[in-house]
Amino acid sequence: MIRSLRMPALIGVALLLTGCGFRPLYSENASNAQTTASLEAIRVTGAITKTDAVFRNFLLDRIAPGGAADQYKYELGFRLEERQVGGGVRIDASVTRFNLQLNANYQLKDMKTRDVIYGGNSRSVVAYDVLNSQFATVIERENARERAAREIANEIVLRLSLFFEREAEQELAAETTEAAPADAP
Repeated sequence: MIRSLRMPALIGVALLLTGCGFRPLYSENASNAQTTASLEAIRVTGAITKTDAVFRNFLLDRIAPGGAADQYKYELGFRLEERQVGGGVRIDASVTRFNLQLNANYQLKDMKTRDVIYGGNSRSVVAYDVLNSQFATVIERENARERAAREIANEIVLRLSLFFEREAEQELAAETTEAAPADAP
């Protein structure tokens, strides 16, 4: 009985998604090519600390995997804030586990006008253990910072991709609207 309902349910879900305007972000279309070009035209600034540099490199790897652009149209500035909160506590009151919270505030500016065109903040919380070896604990903490930085960089690139995708769709819609009366008799 359940197997016989699977196919109609899948068809129903597909029809609902089509009707609501769902379209994959990474599909092959004109606005996607424009989105990719816009992402590659971002210059990332703001690296001060080692964690900032790691975060910046994760951003660059996602924004422009093919390398830097010849000319930049946008500038992405960011500020990272890190906080560590003790989680696990032993009977002797020593902490055995920390939650590392990494917050990123970012702004995308148009390099010509210097206006902020998009901004936001992202947050990641990752945990690491305090081990018997001090060296191992330091490595755990660095690994946690990298995981948090990677997670935030991925989220920011996704948000920027959606922003540029919407901008490209609006531009294409405006061009289509402007071209339509000229084609009419």
